[in-house]
Amino acid sequence: MLDITDIAAVDHHCHLPLDEAPPLRAAGLARFFTEASIPEVLETQTPHSLFFRRAVRDIATVLGLSTEDYVDSRGNLQFETVLAKRAEYSADDWFRLMLEKANLDALFADMGYPRSGGWTVEKAQKAAGSMDNPPLIRSILRIERIFEDLILEYDTFDQAEEVFRETIRQARQHGAVGLKSIIAYRCGLDIEPEKTSKYHASQAFQKYKSETYRTGTYARIADKALLDYVVLAALEEAAKQELPVQFHTGFGDTDVDLVKANPAYMKPIFENPALRKAPIVLLHCYPYIQEASYVAAMYPQVFMDFSLSSPLVAFGGGRAIEEALGLAPSTKVLYASDAWGVPDIIYLGSLHSRKVLTGVLNRWISDGWMDEREARQVALNVLQLNSKSLYQG
Repeated sequence: MLDITDIAAVDHHCHLPLDEAPPLRAAGLARFFTEASIPEVLETQTPHSLFFRRAVRDIATVLGLSTEDYVDSRGNLQFETVLAKRAEYSADDWFRLMLEKANLDALFADMGYPRSGGWTVEKAQKAAGSMDNPPLIRSILRIERIFEDLILEYDTFDQAEEVFRETIRQARQHGAVGLKSIIAYRCGLDIEPEKTSKYHASQAFQKYKSETYRTGTYARIADKALLDYVVLAALEEAAKQELPVQFHTGFGDTDVDLVKANPAYMKPIFENPALRKAPIVLLHCYPYIQEASYVAAMYPQVFMDFSLSSPLVAFGGGRAIEEALGLAPSTKVLYASDAWGVPDIIYLGSLHSRKVLTGVLNRWISDGWMDEREARQVALNVLQLNSKSLYQG
C-alpha cells in the first residue's frame, strides 16, 4: 500500500495564528473550523459537525489522551477536557508541535487577514526557529488590503496606483512569494478587462477617499470598477516577473457571492495574452472543483488547490481530490491547509489531505490506472514539487 507520510509538504496557502489566549470552550475552538460566524451556530451546531468532532479526537491523540479521558459513557465528547490539556502548551510550543506533526517543508501565509491581532511572519519564523528542520515561512500579499491602505495614505488615484504597482514589483525583495485576491468576496470573479477604465476606477477611489476622511480609518472597497482595475493592474505587474497570483474561489463565509465565485467566470483573464505569464492559482474551488480542474487542464498558467474542502468537507474532500486529479494534470494541483486563527489546522489539513490523497491513489493503483511508483510521483507533485516550482521556494 502506498505511504506518503514521509513527503515533506509545502502548505502554499494559510494564515498565521491569532495572538490570543487558547480557547477553553468548544465554541471558542469551533469558530476556526467553520465559515460561519453567528454565535448560535458556533455554540450549538458546529460542535456537532463531522470534521470538528474528528479534529478534537485528532488533537486529543496528539495530547496523549485516550478516548476514556474525553468521551463519556453516553458517547459525548468532553471538549473542555481536551482544550484544558491543549492550553498547557505555550503558543510557541503548540505552533512548533503542529508544524512538526504536519511535516512541512515550507508554509506561505496570506498576511491580509486578519488586519490586526495575528502573528507576523517574523514571529512565526522565530517560534519555528528552534525546530530541528524548521519549514521556510514566507508571506503572500493580499491585493485588496494593499490598495485599501493606499487609499488611506494617498490623496490621488495616480499616486496610489503607482505605489501599488511598485509594491508588487518589489514583493519578492521584501520576502513575499505571491499575491492573493479576494475579489470573489467583493463583487465576483467576472472581471471584465474590456470594460475596465481608469476614469471609473478613479471616480470610485475618490468616493472611498471621502469615506476615509469621515471615518479616519480604511474603507472596505467593493466597487467593481475599482476592483477590476486594481486586480488587472496587479496581474500586469505579476506577469512581468512571473509572480503567482492566488484567487479565492468557491465557498467561504457569508460575504461571498457563491454564484460569482465560480472560476469559469475568469475565462477573459486566462485568455488575455498580456497576462499569460502571471501564474494563477485557484484556491478552495469547492463546489466548483470540476470547473477549476477543467480550466487548470486547458490553460498553461492556471493551477488549483483543494484547500478548505479537505478537511472541512470531511470525507467529501476525497471526492474533491479525485475530481481535481481526474481531469487536471497532477502538475497543476497543489496542497494547502487554509489554516487560520489556530495552528491546529496546519496539522489537521496535512493529516487529512494525506489520508484522502492516499485513499484515492491506492484505488487508482488497484484499478490499474497507475503503479505505486507513478502514484508516489503524483503525491510528490501535489504535496511539494508543484508549489516549489511555482513559487520558486
